[in-house]
Formats: sequence, structure tokens, C-alpha cells
Amino acid sequence: MKNALLPNGEIVNAKEYDPMIHGDKIYCCGCKKPVSHSSAKNSNIEPYFKTTGKGESKHT
Repeated sequence: MKNALLPNGEIVNAKEYDPMIHGDKIYCCGCKKPVSHSSAKNSNIEPYFKTTGKGESKHT
């Protein structure tokens, strides 16, 4: 996913996300489950947010 929800209700794009600015608590905009940020080392792949699919981060 390209966007995630911050605890304050703001939405952040994966390209703009900075954990030092936005914190480490980020959520799916749709189901509000925790997500993590993934910035691939390969420059051909854009950054994105993902769920782990396990436990509390299981996407619904």
C-alpha cells in the first residue's frame, strides 16, 4: 500500500515517511491494523507499507 494512517489521523505516503518525524506507529487506512514500512534496496521498487499477516497485523 502506498499510504498509511498515523495515530493523529494524518495520512502519510510511503515515499515521504520518516520514522524520526512520523514515529513508528503506522496503520492501514482501511482496517486500522499495524503496518510496517518497506524501502527496497533496489531503486526500481518504490517504498511501500505492508502488514505481516500475523497476529495483530493480520489484514482484514
